[in-house]
Amino acid sequence: MGRKLKGKMLPCQQCSKLVYVIPARFETFKWCSRSCGAIAQLVQVKTICKTCGKPFTHVCARSNTAKYCSRTCYYKAKTGSIELPCAVCGKLILRSPSHIKSGMRPCCGIKCRGLLFRKKNPKTSASTRVFKKRRGEIKACNRCGYNEHPEILVIHHKSRNRSNNTARNLEILCPNCHAIDHYVKRG
Repeated sequence: MGRKLKGKMLPCQQCSKLVYVIPARFETFKWCSRSCGAIAQLVQVKTICKTCGKPFTHVCARSNTAKYCSRTCYYKAKTGSIELPCAVCGKLILRSPSHIKSGMRPCCGIKCRGLLFRKKNPKTSASTRVFKKRRGEIKACNRCGYNEHPEILVIHHKSRNRSNNTARNLEILCPNCHAIDHYVKRG
């Protein structure tokens, strides 16, 4: 003499397979398995952007949250987007105002982000030139402004200590200014 079951058979919304469901799940039952639920949530739904009015598609799982077709429209709708220069290359990019408040320096992509967060000081004076060149800092002489042939510019250590590669100790100079600093000031 077994117990009488109080549940009932309900169809899965994805595959229409009949599944026994307990009374507590009558109102919330949708799918027979996780795989059916995953397939059902990948269905594309069309929605109209609340900012620009263009139609866009998204998965049905985001039906309650998808309101904007892009980040640009989202920023315009919320607080407006702000145009900021990339901290590494200077390219103008759109960001939300929250990026400014957080103190993060904006970057246009993964490559610039990597350059920004690499070690601040190279270990050897030989790697200092490569380090500065990757960041685009070897453009002109810091003293006279010479910039016709940036490949001849040299990196000068102000303290004359070649193992001290901090940013405050390094200076980009043309060969003339470098010679003046080493030979004229010394003698």
